[in-house]
Amino acid sequence: MTTVKAVLFRPGAKTPKWLDFRTAEADGTDLEELRRHIGCEWIEAVSIRGTDLTLWCDEEGMANYDASQTNSLLLPRWRLRGNALLTRCNMDNEGAIEADVTAEDLEALKLAAAE
Repeated sequence: MTTVKAVLFRPGAKTPKWLDFRTAEADGTDLEELRRHIGCEWIEAVSIRGTDLTLWCDEEGMANYDASQTNSLLLPRWRLRGNALLTRCNMDNEGAIEADVTAEDLEALKLAAAE
């Protein structure tokens, strides 16, 4: 098992929550761990273009949160509902979650969103 830093975004939260994400399976991903942190059964992975970052989104968010509960801490133009978890994935190893998300990653995403 490996532990890496990930970032949880929650509707209505003023700041993201840094957390330790445990990868338990041989491929570096653990669906149950993703579900536990995000708080849902159905998850959608969204690769962020030009990076090795993946945003794991609550697919049930549209049904469980009303439109006033959008999650726009990460990218204000995105109108996510529900929790989302940001991880770094190694696409050379079938998308395995193997490395930490950094504060610099978050800053770069904010700058890109402002362009």
